[in-house]
Amino acid sequence: MVISLYIRCIAVAAAAVPLAAPTPAAAGASSRTHRFAPAPEVTVSFALAKHRVSGEIIRFASNRVAIVRSRNGTLRLRADGQYTRRLAAPRHRRPRVVVRLSGMSGKVQIRVGRKTASLSGTFRAESAVAVRRRSVVALRIATSDGTTGPGASPATQASPAPTLVPPASVPRLFAPDSVWNAPLVPTVPLDPSNATLVRTLQNTVAQNIAAGWGPWIGTDGTSPLYTVPADQPTVRVTLDAGAWNGALQQALRAVPMPRNAQPAAGPDGHLTVWQPSTDRMWELFQARRMADGWHASYGGAMANVSRSPGYYDASSWPGLSQPSWGATATSLPVIAGTIMIDELKAGVIPHALALNIPWAKPNIYSWPAQRTDGQSTDPNAIPEGARFRLDPTVDIARLNLPPMTRMMAVAAQQYGMIVRDQTGHAISFFAENPAQYGTDPYTSPGGFYGGPNPSAVLRAFPWQCVQLVRMDLRTAG
Repeated sequence: MVISLYIRCIAVAAAAVPLAAPTPAAAGASSRTHRFAPAPEVTVSFALAKHRVSGEIIRFASNRVAIVRSRNGTLRLRADGQYTRRLAAPRHRRPRVVVRLSGMSGKVQIRVGRKTASLSGTFRAESAVAVRRRSVVALRIATSDGTTGPGASPATQASPAPTLVPPASVPRLFAPDSVWNAPLVPTVPLDPSNATLVRTLQNTVAQNIAAGWGPWIGTDGTSPLYTVPADQPTVRVTLDAGAWNGALQQALRAVPMPRNAQPAAGPDGHLTVWQPSTDRMWELFQARRMADGWHASYGGAMANVSRSPGYYDASSWPGLSQPSWGATATSLPVIAGTIMIDELKAGVIPHALALNIPWAKPNIYSWPAQRTDGQSTDPNAIPEGARFRLDPTVDIARLNLPPMTRMMAVAAQQYGMIVRDQTGHAISFFAENPAQYGTDPYTSPGGFYGGPNPSAVLRAFPWQCVQLVRMDLRTAG
């Protein structure tokens, strides 16, 4: 029996949900805006000026968050139309006021002296703070990516919401116009089978939840990504008996494998090595280190990662590569669509998400997949390579999602979710394997999941708002 967990998808055009009416802190001549790189956590501290200014005195420009001062001098936070209780701020002592907005925890808190008040919500990466002139003194703004103060570049109005651009520290795999990095046009047509296949996906989600095994976010079994320097020593990776592709063996003759490299847990044993200095990437299937060196059952290699369309084809390793390369059954790179830890820290996932489904359609796949291992007997099965997205008219900010769910929903709306492979029984997304870092940022206290596993993240995902982009179907040769 399928449990019905879907409610009506509330589609609201962004223009139909205006920001709060302009206030002095957001109005030109009476405010000063301090800009900084988008950050998921921002702390603003200050003292109140002697001049008693009432109304909105500070505003976080990318979020519906403001600090409001009443005529009697008390302070409170306003977030998306909700207010905290009032906190007294005596003029004769001028206590330090500290406000912290965190997209990671989904909370904004104000502290006046020893008293605190807070509100919960869904907050995007912040990039500017507008301050009403003559309202505060000794202003300091600290972010998770750096610190700025009153000398920051001034502006006359609050900045718009930041676009999904990764910070410089986050690896950017594949070409900007690749299937993973190119944003979807809001008007891209839907597939004629949209209603049928979306229902298949939603029913599978419901079955997973009823059985208690999904949907899931793979980490330990996800391919680790080892980013290596130019001088990393190379090793030969031997393709074992049954790995018939001699051309791939040539591409694996000199792989810059780190000494501490460990394949992902599980039978697939995935492992990915990326060397930005040479613009090359190698991925392995069933990788293992043996007495005589590294071995694998299959894999792929790219000699032009920064120009790659995001899948293996004849241009991936000139003179050698074939569309059948790759550690997945679609020839979509196994690291593609993986949510990276630095992206979660930044509050931005600037690419499409990889989505694995159980029992894909056999013999038929959709570009960008290059092949398929689908085995379903269901006539309404989903082909590998299919690209889902969230309805572009949905205002995600109004869905009140947990922080990681919100980041995933925004990426799914702007870039989509590409069916990369087939699983045994559960729908799965993928996040970076943390084994090489010696810590688990997902399930630890205060981690990205907000609990011991990703169930809360994915049950809150707006599956009811999913659509299927028009497919380019191919028949398996």
